[in-house]
This record gives sequence, structure tokens and C-alpha cells, in this order.
Amino acid sequence: MTDFILILTTWIMQSHPGLYEQLEKTTSYLLNTSNRTRLGFIATHPNGEWLDKVFLPVYLAYTSAYNKWKDIGQRTIDAILNLEDSEREIKPLYRTLRGILTAVPYVSEADLRLMGMPGRHLDPKRPAPVATVFPVITVATLLVRHLLFSFFTLDPENRPRKHKPDGQHGVELCWIISAVPVVNIEQLLHSAFTTTTDLDLAFTGEDRGKIVYFAARWENTRGEKGPWSPIESAMIP
Repeated sequence: MTDFILILTTWIMQSHPGLYEQLEKTTSYLLNTSNRTRLGFIATHPNGEWLDKVFLPVYLAYTSAYNKWKDIGQRTIDAILNLEDSEREIKPLYRTLRGILTAVPYVSEADLRLMGMPGRHLDPKRPAPVATVFPVITVATLLVRHLLFSFFTLDPENRPRKHKPDGQHGVELCWIISAVPVVNIEQLLHSAFTTTTDLDLAFTGEDRGKIVYFAARWENTRGEKGPWSPIESAMIP
């Protein structure tokens, strides 16, 4: 049994060098009150909600498991296996966190370095990130029979900014005209794509006064799609 524990302990130490230190460095920097506000992780921002409700509970469980494993007096086989499970849970969430931090333009190269992360452009072959947030959509009715859709991201103060997240090629908009409320994305049978942050849809005269239900998502330069926005509606003028 002692040999088995020793093998597991050695495997953990060699397979994940510096994981705890890296997580602690990133999380401590991000949870600083001024940094949270400046980098767009306030509680009411989608990034802040994800941090508080998804990432932090798993991170706290991981640090608890790590500290128990670190204490030689508590380093039982259960503690070792618990740490292994905790690492398996936190690693994909940390990859998601890194993706969020590198996707938003108001996180600087200096911020990334202070969190122990490589800069965005150190590797020219770095693949385009998959969007982790959905577009914020506004609809304008400037012309009869036309709906002008505009797509935004949220800045650190939760204000909409008209730009695509880092690495995103464009926006996919799916929509349908319906007399009853639409609740599932699969019901949005029509689609359109734009590489800008505006999309104009033209309708027929018979469509005037009808309701269009729609949702959108970012698409990166490799064709990988981010999450859908909530389904919204607008009346055709």
C-alpha cells in the first residue's frame, strides 16, 4: 500500500508541475477588486457570473483537496485520489478561463503576463479562440419592411461595445416569423451570416406587423461557434 501511495504521489507531482501555483496566481490577480472591475468580471457581467457560479466553487474545492494532500499527516490514499479528481475538474475550467481572458480586448498583454499566461501573439500559429460569450443584439426599424440587427460585446462596466471578440470571423443569426412564441433554437429555421457587426434583413409587404423571433452566436475563423444568445423578438415595420 505504501508503494502504491508513493507511486500516485510521484505521478501527481510530475504530471501537473506548478498547477496549483498557476491557478493561485491567476485567481488571486483576477479576484482583486479593482482588477475584477477593470477586466469585466463584476458580478452582474456574464463573465463575472460564470466566474462566481461555475469556476470558483470548483477552484475552492480543488484548493481544499490540494492543501489536504500537501499536509503529510493527511496524505491518505483518499486524499491523493480526491486531489486527482479535483485536478480533472478544474483543468478544463481553467482552459475556459484562459480563453475568456484572451478573447476580450480590455485584458492587456501585461495583465496576461501578470497572471502567468503567455501573450496573445507570442505564437503566430495560435488557433483562433472559440467564443465564450454570446452577442448582445439590438434591432433598429429605420426602413419599412427592414430589420437592422447590430451585435455587441459587453465592456468591463457592462456597457455594449460594437466589436467582435478576439478571433471571431462573424455572426450567425437564426430567425423565423411566428404567430406563437418560440422557445427552442431548433425552431429558428432561417439563418444568415455577416462578417461585420450589422445585418439588414428585408421582408415582404405581407410580413409587416408580424413577429420575428431570433438568436445569434459568434463564429471564429475556423468555423467553430460560440453559445447562442437568448431568443428575442421584434415586429416587422
